[in-house]
Amino acid sequence: MKSDSGKQLITLSDKEKRLVYILTAVTILCISGLLLFIWGTDLASLEKSIAGDEADIKKVTSVSLYDNATLTEMITSIDEKIISETNKFFKPDEIDIAMFSLMVKRTIKNSGLTELSYKTVETNQDTFLEFQVSGNAYNLTKFLYAVSKAEKYWTINELIVKKARKGTGRVDITIRIMYETYSQVSN
Repeated sequence: MKSDSGKQLITLSDKEKRLVYILTAVTILCISGLLLFIWGTDLASLEKSIAGDEADIKKVTSVSLYDNATLTEMITSIDEKIISETNKFFKPDEIDIAMFSLMVKRTIKNSGLTELSYKTVETNQDTFLEFQVSGNAYNLTKFLYAVSKAEKYWTINELIVKKARKGTGRVDITIRIMYETYSQVSN
């Protein structure tokens, strides 16, 4: 059969028409299934997001559920931690460079190191004590351990091994050290 424009038209038998309908129905079902799958995935993602938001809301509301006694206890605990930590710093009027140098000299001696020289070094921002010491690795380790376990914070800004003596295991070391201060700043 030909159309008005002169092109050949295809005619389908009843069997072929049924197959085209079945193919169309299967295609529509596949596309519908794919859309349902995508929609279901988005729905699952949305449900997961909602569950996360609900958990966050529970966390926020649970904080406000503490009674005054619990909140007071929590604040007291935090205050005690702050006081404990700030007590590890020297207060500005608690120590001076001369007193600290005596503390360092005692620690050097007790660690088995030999003090070769000592001086105060002033930079634009800070003042440091600089010690030239001699000893072996074990003595240096004892010194560093004592510094790390000191009641208050000390800062070692530099530790330089100057010279190692072969056969003796001794080294000459330069240590720049200072104490840490804390002064409360009001708002």
